[in-house]
Amino acid sequence: MPDNLQGVAYPLYERVQYERALRGWSTTRLHKETGVSRSTVGKWKIQAQPPQPGTVNQVADALNIPRVEALRLAGVITDSP
Repeated sequence: MPDNLQGVAYPLYERVQYERALRGWSTTRLHKETGVSRSTVGKWKIQAQPPQPGTVNQVADALNIPRVEALRLAGVITDSP
């Protein structure tokens, strides 16, 4: 699989990585804080479908990302009708 493939939730994946880095959190720490598996968050980088809203909210809450913003970044909410 080419490295340049990006999933629909790639923008959220990038934001999560940024927020983790700011806090000095490992992927294990993120898992402990959210209950969301490391592999689930990793899949956001390349998966074709948006993630489950509840999962996005768990991660958003732990990282203090507004839920609506996180859901938009994940492709769950779109601005088009």
